[in-house]
Amino acid sequence: QESFMGETSVNMGESEESIELISRNGSIPPVDKPPSHPEITLDFCNKRTKSFVNENTGTKKFMFDYTGTAFKNSIFEKKSSWKVLEDLLTEKKMNVIRTPFILNYVNQKLDDCAWFYALHIFKGCIKSTIGKRETFSFYMSYSVNICTHFLTIAFLLAPLYYSYDNEDTAWKQFVLWFLPIIASLSAWLNLLYVFRKSPFGIYVLMMQRIFKSFASISVIWIPTLITFSFAFLLVMEGSITPWLSLNQKIMNGTVEASHLESVFAVFQAIVKTSSMMLGEVDANDILDTKKWIASTLVLIFEVFTIIILMNLMLSLAVDDVKELMQEAEGEILKIKVKFLIEVLQIYEAWGDWFIKTKWISRTFPFLTVSFHTKSPQNVLVLTTDNNYGYSNDQSENVEWDIIPDEIAVSHSSSFWNSLRSWLIGLNLNEYLKD
Repeated sequence: QESFMGETSVNMGESEESIELISRNGSIPPVDKPPSHPEITLDFCNKRTKSFVNENTGTKKFMFDYTGTAFKNSIFEKKSSWKVLEDLLTEKKMNVIRTPFILNYVNQKLDDCAWFYALHIFKGCIKSTIGKRETFSFYMSYSVNICTHFLTIAFLLAPLYYSYDNEDTAWKQFVLWFLPIIASLSAWLNLLYVFRKSPFGIYVLMMQRIFKSFASISVIWIPTLITFSFAFLLVMEGSITPWLSLNQKIMNGTVEASHLESVFAVFQAIVKTSSMMLGEVDANDILDTKKWIASTLVLIFEVFTIIILMNLMLSLAVDDVKELMQEAEGEILKIKVKFLIEVLQIYEAWGDWFIKTKWISRTFPFLTVSFHTKSPQNVLVLTTDNNYGYSNDQSENVEWDIIPDEIAVSHSSSFWNSLRSWLIGLNLNEYLKD
């Protein structure tokens, strides 16, 4: 088309892609991307690490460069160190976490927060206020934790409370008898959960793995147990103590049994049969009945439960233990890194409040130490017997002879340092052997 004023014509047939827009001031300036935290990869960690191995003693020395990362002062480019670790776990980059660059940071922070390991219940309460959405296992574990403390306190105060009540009621006796049982079981479960991060964590993981295997074959074990329980109960009913009669009162045989007592008789039969499945058959008690059906039943029971089913469970347990032994250190490393992430989250949210609150600083001075913002020492000395020590060296050209091996010995000679390393520290030689 041509304009009415006779100016330059524009060909409207051209596509929009062919029309190039040019700014009034010339070329379009490049858009600068906002600075971001560098991606923590295997290559990045290796480039930031210098190492030396003493061929005579086997001592390993490492120097790390944490500048330009969140590991230096807890946060870099609005990204926290715990977030970097969480991303590595989420993306399953265990090969990156097992590099000396990351392990040195994790181990130093674990040593610094070893005291927090004892404040298990407070960690759960404080973490629940951060606002981070937690998993079902988190709420279950801390429910057991709180339940343990509540039951323990109730058990200690119950005698004092009932001392003001002169009536010797059955309910009072039941409470005083039942509370320590439940409190002990709850404390045991809580202890197993806490031990997952301890030097005994491997055995707790074994129990957990075996329990999962048992749950998978319980669809066979439970029907087998119930079937033989009822069979033995019908054959042996009322003959000896474990095999109670369904129609006979427990305390006095002249009165017909109640519904609850009949249920208890079935429960007793199930408990007795479960102990028989573990090898405590007591065949003489059954054979004394001199019944064909009883002897045949014992023979079938021994073949299918003791020989076949129990050996199946043992073989699964052995396979699970072998598999777990190969993965043990990796699983424990995940647990300890998750623990460190939780502590760093708590300190990022509540660290300033700990420091400003006077009664906390006086009563719990260790809470006022901002270990999450403390720069890690960049030199690690590791001996063959897993003694390690830290130092700082900012020189560009490393002179390894200047860094003495005694750093590791002096660090491990301290009782508290050795205790912290044993309690929550990492087995660095195990992770760095490759």
